[in-house]
Amino acid sequence: MAFDSESFSSGHTLIQRLEEYNPWWERGREASQTGDYSSLQDIFYQTYDELHQQQRRLIPITGPDGAGKSALLEQLASAHIDPDFVEKFIRDVDRREQAREHLVSPSNVLYIPLRDDPVFQLQPEAQLRAAVDHFETHVLRHPRSSPHYILLDDLHTVERPNKRGNQDVGRWERLLVDLIAEHDDRQIVFTALSRGSVRERFEETDLAEVNEGIRGETRELYPMGFADFLKMRYRDIELAPSAERFDEGAVRKALLDAVEAGDADRFVTEVEAQNSDAIADPSSIRREIANYCTSGGMLTLRISGDGVSIDEERFVDVLRGRDDVDLEAHQRELLNDFRDDLLHAATSLGGVKDALGLERFCGLAAHEHPTGDVRFDDLTEVLDVDRRTLRDKYLSVLSRLHLLSAAQEYDNQRPRRLRFYLRDPGITNAFRRNDLNDVLRREPG
Repeated sequence: MAFDSESFSSGHTLIQRLEEYNPWWERGREASQTGDYSSLQDIFYQTYDELHQQQRRLIPITGPDGAGKSALLEQLASAHIDPDFVEKFIRDVDRREQAREHLVSPSNVLYIPLRDDPVFQLQPEAQLRAAVDHFETHVLRHPRSSPHYILLDDLHTVERPNKRGNQDVGRWERLLVDLIAEHDDRQIVFTALSRGSVRERFEETDLAEVNEGIRGETRELYPMGFADFLKMRYRDIELAPSAERFDEGAVRKALLDAVEAGDADRFVTEVEAQNSDAIADPSSIRREIANYCTSGGMLTLRISGDGVSIDEERFVDVLRGRDDVDLEAHQRELLNDFRDDLLHAATSLGGVKDALGLERFCGLAAHEHPTGDVRFDDLTEVLDVDRRTLRDKYLSVLSRLHLLSAAQEYDNQRPRRLRFYLRDPGITNAFRRNDLNDVLRREPG
């Protein structure tokens, strides 16, 4: 059989897969599995509002692999084609009414996962152009006048140096601006790895002209934090901004008034009034902190994907190892994918010659789990790297991916100590193979 290079430049392979990636084209709204979305995070609502209230036409979502970027795109697809999804997850009455108005035909949503097959990354500009043309010609019913959405997953995977070493292959920013400019009713959401890389790509484009004056803004998807976790466990909970959760000034004034008047009831009344606004009692919050410190964000999303609703008590049984769902198997899979993703990120972001050093550093952070200052020299000795590699390569890449946070000594050009921790406690427990029982047995802190 003759080698046919045109099958890639024409997008033939990618086009053949589009129906598989977009099951709603054939099955309609039945393809939207509303029940699978117990893992909605705040960023879903923020992105949806940007599409419709702020009229943004091109939205980048950046964040590390495993944080839920692909799930977010699937949720956005459902939010635009599935009335049941709107009724279940858009709680505000006015916003729900607007969401009903923004529902479109299932044939008006195109989803492309660019990391699913490496051949999609060959001649990427031509393949993406061909896939969108096919969607417009053969799927979209009213291509010139119908609102439609293009969701591109892992767009950064198409980037790579050309023969001369310049980052010229996969110049996706020019293509996206062209695609947006062609249709007034077209909106694009895409995911990528690094916020900084996306901003660099947008610096030379006329993005502001097609994006309502917004230039280079991205939505960052961090590993899921405790606030989102708590909202999934307690569906009716409403978390106020941190500054409003406990009014220290009011309590301080009530205490002062109580002292001056010799009447403790004033102070007690104020404290009880603030506590009365809480939906979950303190003991429940303490239990949920232990649960989150066991599963973190990435592992929680995996367990949810295994058919375990996060708001059920069964979720806690899984964390304790008391359920048919194998927690250790999920941890092993998470750890394997996490290590593979680190190698992938090191290649994509560049600058790290020893990519395996990133996972060694993460493994060290998980097993030692330091709660105090660590000497730089001790770290460089055990990792067998110099200070510049540790600071400018390892810490830089892991911080850009929001996987590890580090704080050096303040205002010191050559700091002697730093503090660091993995942002997702589920990764720490996956390295150590801890379940909820192990976490509860640990020393306080």
